[in-house]
Amino acid sequence: MKKYGLLVVFFLTISTQLEAKDRYALIVGVSKYPFQSEGFNLVGPRNDALLIYDYLQTRDFQTNNIKLLTEDHQAAIEPTRGNILSSLELLVEETKAGDFLYLHFSGHGSQQPARHVGTEIDGLDEIFLPADTKQWNHDTQSVENVLTDDDVAYYVDAFRTKGVFVWIVFDSCHSGTMTRSQWQTRKIPADSLGVPIQTLLQTRGVNMEKSTSLQLADNNKPGGYVAFFAAQTTEETPEINLPKNSQQSKRYGLFTYNLMETLSKYPHASYQQVAEKILQNYSAQPWYGTTPMFIGSSLDDGVFGEPRSQNSDPQWKINRSTQGYEIPSGYLHGVTRGSILAVMAKPTDKLSLAHGFVHVVKSHSAFSMVEPIKYQLGDKKFAELTLLPDFSYARLVETQAIFELAIAEIPNKDITRRSKNKGKSLIKSLRKDGVEPIALRWVGSSDHADIRFFNTGDELVLLTDSEDLPCPFGACDEKAKRKTYMRIALDQSEPLLKEQLENNLRTIARALNLMRLGTVLEGEGLVSSLNVVRAGSGDLDKFDRTDIPTLFEGDSVSLYLANYLEEPLDITVLFIGADYRIDVVFPRGNQFNRFMEEEEITLEVGKINTFSTGMERLVVISSWAETGASAAKYNFLAQSGIQRTRGVARNPGLIQMLERAGFGQPDKSKKTRGVMPIEDSLRSQGSIHTIPWMTSNAN
Repeated sequence: MKKYGLLVVFFLTISTQLEAKDRYALIVGVSKYPFQSEGFNLVGPRNDALLIYDYLQTRDFQTNNIKLLTEDHQAAIEPTRGNILSSLELLVEETKAGDFLYLHFSGHGSQQPARHVGTEIDGLDEIFLPADTKQWNHDTQSVENVLTDDDVAYYVDAFRTKGVFVWIVFDSCHSGTMTRSQWQTRKIPADSLGVPIQTLLQTRGVNMEKSTSLQLADNNKPGGYVAFFAAQTTEETPEINLPKNSQQSKRYGLFTYNLMETLSKYPHASYQQVAEKILQNYSAQPWYGTTPMFIGSSLDDGVFGEPRSQNSDPQWKINRSTQGYEIPSGYLHGVTRGSILAVMAKPTDKLSLAHGFVHVVKSHSAFSMVEPIKYQLGDKKFAELTLLPDFSYARLVETQAIFELAIAEIPNKDITRRSKNKGKSLIKSLRKDGVEPIALRWVGSSDHADIRFFNTGDELVLLTDSEDLPCPFGACDEKAKRKTYMRIALDQSEPLLKEQLENNLRTIARALNLMRLGTVLEGEGLVSSLNVVRAGSGDLDKFDRTDIPTLFEGDSVSLYLANYLEEPLDITVLFIGADYRIDVVFPRGNQFNRFMEEEEITLEVGKINTFSTGMERLVVISSWAETGASAAKYNFLAQSGIQRTRGVARNPGLIQMLERAGFGQPDKSKKTRGVMPIEDSLRSQGSIHTIPWMTSNAN
């Protein structure tokens, strides 16, 4: 049985549909750890806490019902263990049946030997570290002042017994290794807390077969629950500067930021839909070390107890301020500088009835300033409005898609001192000439990057943001020695080196940009699930879009698709490997790929091999079928992968997007540009969604 970490003991209960009466929240963000080494201090948890604090107040959470525990804020108290527990006690007293409670914990996590070994599969308790966390106490056999899963479980049980709906979020991790500064992980190793290594080794030796008797919550508890975890118990969760490519970026937890961004864009979604969209966003990230998890009794309910809405058009009321026209949406909502919005009298009006259009001149996390502009919608030209109508709405019609590759160079002092080195010359040439048709953006060595170059002297190593330096420049344990890397040997002629590097970067950019398209060309109505028959046992596992399963050599994979729209769709299914190769899964040869309304189909994907390991995914491209036209196919997107050592489509809009993403022949007459507008009309022509999994060679 898989161990899911904090609060897994609760998550086998019946669904409870609940309309919340009052809304309460406890927000904990721990950035400073005065009793630990200074290197373990964080930046992001405080920013997480303030981001959530501001957002919840836009969702009818009264300020006096929000308990904020973080550093250096007038409305907050210190996030110590005592303050956390006393705040939970107060909430138990204040809440009543039918109320809604949101609990959020951002900070470091770790592990220690379980108090009751039989309740934990690996013999370890997951622990969250408050600000006053100290070291291992030999007398109590515990790290002092931590919050254990048992502590949290006690209070969640108390709330649910009263009939309170609980949504709990943990943005912390419990194992892994510390990484580079731009992707700092929220984890303090257990041995750094003084937990004896021998004790950890002994507890990890618990007989797995005898440790599956979990203490489950009472199925008759009246209160429902949903739990979101940034990472599973064997993974890291990072914090980075977000939003990317913005002067207003701050360090946030990757999970917390994606959660708030998704809630801001889709305020009337269900928990299940929010989870799916978070995973879609994660699929476009270069961080492959984390698989968020979502469980609970009420995933199909609307968030915060609100009814689910089928209207997916993002739009907001236009307000007039002393600074000009303002809308309550910003980069968390996908509204950035340059975005274009239609001015509508009613939120239900058709786009053709727009009064005019505005564009965003300044964007913040939760609001933007807009100004009127001229705009052409199809054949109709709209003049620039001199005055916006009272009580009007702004509907998002055009956003910006980033089709660029962020590149960084990790300095190697030994190479820097050399006067001549082919690797140095190669990178210098790349900085000067670029790579057509990809837009390259060079960033600092400590900034977020899609690919980072490291020159060993004999090789140029291409690293993703979640990869550490190869041995002997990084870790040299047995696991590190087995890891494979993208390498370019420098004992070749400079023209061959340049060609190989450019081809590798094009391959990487095409795969990453195809995944990024999935975050802006999302569509509704196409249902998917992954079916896996396990090698050896023959067991069948089914995974929906909130799961990221781990697959092993010989596992057989199939994909279930159902078209719930009232129109036929043309479907293409692609596979993106960990080596960035793109293979066509469907249609192959002369297979007919028009998918009629209410049609269901199961596609055989194939068996897993471990030639490449890491995050892999299926990409489903669906486009509206054109009457009288042949079915659109996107088989031309296929490409070979990068070796690691140890038909004509009928959708011109989507084709244009894919060409901008790097699919197509380089054209040096055109200036490479990394940003392209995504028009509302294009969204209606096609959609892309991804279905990820982790391929592992260790079962």
